[in-house]
Amino acid sequence: MFTQELKQTVAQIVGDETNPLAKARKIFHYVDSNIRYCAEEEYCLIPSLSTKGFSSKKGDCGIQATTFITLCRAAGIPARWQSGWETKPVNWNMHDWAEFYVEPWGWLPADPSSPGYGVQKSDREDVREFYFGHQDSYRLIVNLDYGSPLVPAKQSLRSEPADFQRGEVELDGRNLYFNEWDYDIQFQWDQR
Repeated sequence: MFTQELKQTVAQIVGDETNPLAKARKIFHYVDSNIRYCAEEEYCLIPSLSTKGFSSKKGDCGIQATTFITLCRAAGIPARWQSGWETKPVNWNMHDWAEFYVEPWGWLPADPSSPGYGVQKSDREDVREFYFGHQDSYRLIVNLDYGSPLVPAKQSLRSEPADFQRGEVELDGRNLYFNEWDYDIQFQWDQR
């Protein structure tokens, strides 16, 4: 929701900047500096991910990503959700990030979630700004948007209405919540 407070914050963040790439970079830095990482409850319990991030100034990668998306959209920059798995050889987990649209390049990734991503600690700009417009190769993309319809459609409510990283299970028209089933994902890396 583009509340008056959010619009004022976006105006303060971007100032007189008119270049969409420069505006998105300012928003990226704002989210990195102002939305502190913390573990989150299930998204189905949060009425608005971006409102939660903007008002509480904390949240997990999905909260940080949707806050970035909402601020970009309020600044006139198309932005969307992207999520899936980070698949690092030493660690893998579900992860959410964003994309924003700038001509002539099209959709560019942005992962403002810190620690780990966001603005990196480095004297080199290419390293410091890596997760703004670039993405590491350890991503398995599952979603290009949140709340996408399931095919075939579920007859019952979804366990996770925003995301789809773990999947959804339904039996005889009844939703099976995450604690009622297991999944096992294994990633293999070619060591050539």
